Amino acid sequence: MSNPMNPSTGKTGRRAVMFVLLPAAFAAGVVFHEPIMRMVSSSTKPSEKKSEAQKQLWTCSMHPQVILDHDGTCPICHMALTPLTAGAHAVGTRSVAGTVVINPVVVQQMGVRVATAEVRKLTKTVRLIGELLEPEPAHVDINLRVNGWIDKLYADSDGKAVAKGEPLFDLYSPELTIAVDELIAGRKQKDNSKEPLAGSFYQATKLSRMGLEDSQIDELAKHQVAPKTISYLSPMSGHVTAKAVFAGSAVKAGDAVMRIADRSTLWVELQAYEQDLPFIKVGQEAKVSIPATPGESYTGKLDFIYPHMDMMSRTIRVRISVPNPNHALHEGMYASAEIATTLPGETVVIPSEAILDTGTRQLTFVWLGDGKFEPRTLKIGNSDGHGNAQVLDGLKAGDRVVTSGQFLIDAESRTQEAIQKLIADRLADPGMAK
Repeated sequence: MSNPMNPSTGKTGRRAVMFVLLPAAFAAGVVFHEPIMRMVSSSTKPSEKKSEAQKQLWTCSMHPQVILDHDGTCPICHMALTPLTAGAHAVGTRSVAGTVVINPVVVQQMGVRVATAEVRKLTKTVRLIGELLEPEPAHVDINLRVNGWIDKLYADSDGKAVAKGEPLFDLYSPELTIAVDELIAGRKQKDNSKEPLAGSFYQATKLSRMGLEDSQIDELAKHQVAPKTISYLSPMSGHVTAKAVFAGSAVKAGDAVMRIADRSTLWVELQAYEQDLPFIKVGQEAKVSIPATPGESYTGKLDFIYPHMDMMSRTIRVRISVPNPNHALHEGMYASAEIATTLPGETVVIPSEAILDTGTRQLTFVWLGDGKFEPRTLKIGNSDGHGNAQVLDGLKAGDRVVTSGQFLIDAESRTQEAIQKLIADRLADPGMAK
């Protein structure tokens, strides 16, 4: 059978044997598939070596998909063809995936950039967001232990500021009146007999159980008769956060009359993600910023990490205490915090952009020089949030990793893989090149 491109047939030239490789270049949304590359070994079978000696193939440096069995020009761009053999594109076996060999000029055109792996400690600044809360221990409920009526209400509105020892309300209670009269009688009897009486001590204890302060009891004991009403004093400085009574309200033992909260110190309750937990520990100093007070920052201590995770947001609550001496901060305000910490020990650290994540493993290209790139499988640790990540296995200090152009390197490796496969097939069967 005559070759249609043979000069003896009167045609203009030989028939070009061409093939088209599957595109390996990436587009938006394309994800690496494992393995990232599979290179063809440079070794050839004895029959292939014999065929290689007998048959010379030619290709175009601009269009590697063009492979001819004769010298000449490329039918696409008309550039001079260059000799092609299986050994011309053979690569080493420094890793499982193989080494990619690319012309240094092409590497420069790809815009490949590299960075050096370093051994150092990883420092991270964890940024958290949350809100301000009034501390739970700073809330006190005022509960009555006797029956009676609110005769006068001093803390008469929610949010009203009160100081420790100030009266909250005056209570009329027959039970209290009787107990105070007994206390006064015991004091008078003690004054007349010049002997201590157990009865007066009992009445003082009884009034204490009714909710009166020791200072009040001492003062009431000096009276000649019990007063009509007894004032209940605030046990702490703060403000009224809840009020359930009005002037004239009837109350009974066990009723919660009001609640008082102290906000001289506030809690900043923040949400931490799982990956932030290795960097967060109780006792760390944190810098808190409040949008309501721009330009100001507050320093506090991380004093508690809640034990349970929020299953909806996949976060864990952490708590920081910040002073609020001027009461400029209020419950419910939004807040953010920064916690700077350094992980113990030193590990290999590389830029995060050098890591290619396939979904089941992480890889990187190591530059070996002279246009050679070796893919490595990595074991990645923590990242610092500033573009750096720990490498627990797969690299050593001084290795130079590719930070830009990895996809183009992978595309070139796939092209070489396809060429090597075709060359190996043709050298094994010289008739395929015709």
